[in-house]
Amino acid sequence: MEVELKFLIEETSKLEEYLKSLSKTQLLEILDIYFDDENFHLLNLYNFALRLRKENSKFFITMKRKLNESKEVFKRIEIEKEITHSLYEKMKRSSFYFCFEDIKLKVFPRISVFSKRKLFTIEDMKVSIDRVIFNDSVFMDFLEIEGDEEKILNFSKELKLKFNLLKWDLSKLDTALKFSHVKTIST
Repeated sequence: MEVELKFLIEETSKLEEYLKSLSKTQLLEILDIYFDDENFHLLNLYNFALRLRKENSKFFITMKRKLNESKEVFKRIEIEKEITHSLYEKMKRSSFYFCFEDIKLKVFPRISVFSKRKLFTIEDMKVSIDRVIFNDSVFMDFLEIEGDEEKILNFSKELKLKFNLLKWDLSKLDTALKFSHVKTIST
């Protein structure tokens, strides 16, 4: 299960320096490709995201399904599997029938999101500063904290006191859709 908090960051440099004082930084370049049908039924009807990810030189397929409408944190069932480069290359251009539990839809690549991530591991939490590029023109900086719910809530309270953070209640996919002007992505 994934438990996560997300914040919009106005000024990243002070926050980044603080996080560097607590942990080493891992730098990642991430390309996420989200699959859905033409009407985004996977997301809108089933609260489900199907993602193909390139993270530096590693490749993953991920399924996420929202568990509840928690006001505090994002809670999702997350199933992720590392895949080969050749499978990634094949899938990123493919349409296929996606079948899982109560879902059966023909899906294809709908939207892509590029991020530059600075990842910190602090007390078993994954803490990242993401520079996210939506629709090749909109840049936003996010802080994501993932881990045990109690720990991330306590850590986020500490950070909110020190830095100007705005809680962000949308996933990256939902945010990308707000800025999307195209029906499909080019791959």
